[in-house]
Amino acid sequence: MSLDYYIKTNTARTTENLVRKLRKLAKEYSNQYALYYYLYMKGKATFHKLYREYCEITGRKVRLATVRKQLKILEERYKVVKRESSYYIPLLPPEELSQAIDMKRSRAGKREH
Repeated sequence: MSLDYYIKTNTARTTENLVRKLRKLAKEYSNQYALYYYLYMKGKATFHKLYREYCEITGRKVRLATVRKQLKILEERYKVVKRESSYYIPLLPPEELSQAIDMKRSRAGKREH
């Protein structure tokens, strides 16, 4: 077995586990919280990477404006995300974010399938 094959398989498994965890967080709390958790785990991310992960979290393709709005809320209303050039950077641990976000309100806008 080549090292390249092992690295790709291990990375795919890690990514799959992360997506499962993010979907569980989205179901338990909200999609916005799961997106922030992902951002916190990565340290910083571009908008397009966050968009791809948000689609993975929801399990469907969403509009770019949906993710922009989520990030804008996190950045302006809750002030837990900072944007530097093309990267979004988290400012608080996710545990503290759950106290800042109105979970009941964010879950009310979520579509159920």
